[in-house]
Amino acid sequence: MALGVMSIRVAKKPRIGIISSGDEIIPPQQEPDPGRVRDINSYSLAALVTEAGGEPCYMESSRTNWK
Repeated sequence: MALGVMSIRVAKKPRIGIISSGDEIIPPQQEPDPGRVRDINSYSLAALVTEAGGEPCYMESSRTNWK
């Protein structure tokens, strides 16, 4: 108000879906068996989305189907 600005335009935070795909991906708290990897990428991506002002939304993991 001190600058004479009485209103501002505001945008809603973008919601960004994060999907981990692959049969080999397991939650980070589980101990991986041979051929499995912990899902750390979705957490890294969520942190980047949050830092950029977005809202990360974890989606259900997708299985890889090679049939």
